[in-house]
Amino acid sequence: MLIRKIFICMISLLITDCTLASDDMTIPEKTKHTEKLYTKLSKCINSDNNFPSLDTAISLDIDPSHEINAFSSQGKIVITAGLLKIANSDEFIAFVLSHEISHHIYQHLEKQRNFSPGENFEDRVAFALQRGIAMEVEADRLGLEIMQQCGFDTANARETLEILLNENSSKVNDTTTGLLYFERMKHLHPKKIPAK
Repeated sequence: MLIRKIFICMISLLITDCTLASDDMTIPEKTKHTEKLYTKLSKCINSDNNFPSLDTAISLDIDPSHEINAFSSQGKIVITAGLLKIANSDEFIAFVLSHEISHHIYQHLEKQRNFSPGENFEDRVAFALQRGIAMEVEADRLGLEIMQQCGFDTANARETLEILLNENSSKVNDTTTGLLYFERMKHLHPKKIPAK
């Protein structure tokens, strides 16, 4: 049954989206599926004149860590096996990938390295937090546009963020992490998510 479902999904990726339940796939299978989704998003972005072109040198790496995380680094996007384990749909993975792709399009890494907010520690922390929230919200917004343009349903983006928040609840005790999640969820209110 699983082999048939994977085969059907592989064929349907060429035609339309396909969602596999998280319990049906191993991490290696989810890794291959995530790589296909990343390729689909990259091709869609590069073929759509509404988006700045995605640097083709950006690679996708799957980190074997059980931590639930995804991040952008110099020339790559990293998703952990822990995040793949809890991913329950293609839209979940597409939201995470589109968000990280958006950081690259907006060159957030470079901008974050090149700011000088002030002299005292409190000003630097406040500025960094404010700037971090703004960049995360900006990446979410463009990520939703990318998803929509590439044929993914954006209706569950907020749910994806809530799942990540719940799974990372131990980190939410850290004020910065909690604030980032809550600010992002506020901007992902269903009325603010573009309709498909």
